[in-house]
Amino acid sequence: MKSLKIILTVLIIPIALKASTPPEKVAQAMKQKFPNIKNMHWGKESKNEWEAEFTYDGVEMSALFNTDGEWLETETKIPTTNLPKEISKVIQANYKGQTLVGVDRIETNKNETLYEAELKSGIKIKEVVFNSDGTIHK
Repeated sequence: MKSLKIILTVLIIPIALKASTPPEKVAQAMKQKFPNIKNMHWGKESKNEWEAEFTYDGVEMSALFNTDGEWLETETKIPTTNLPKEISKVIQANYKGQTLVGVDRIETNKNETLYEAELKSGIKIKEVVFNSDGTIHK
């Protein structure tokens, strides 16, 4: 049993380390987009996407890049009070009984600004992405 644990450890650690190291193109794109960020955590968002999570000026952020190093989007945590009024109205009207517990502002490479609202109902949390005008983003 002990040898099985050792074998699994030897196999799993390199896989975990490799999964947290992005391709050079992605790392360079991150340095260009956010030149002063030192402490970040990388993870694979999907087969072709890498996400860097970091804190900038005390604000939690993440940036998403494809494997070619193309920036796709940046998510920034914002106070729930900074949610655009149009979106707040839609949430109040259509998500009764749910509590807004978090908001991310998303800036995309398509020049869009979106808002991801985390809505809690009991112990369940769901995320709904809105366009700035309050419509649900498809």
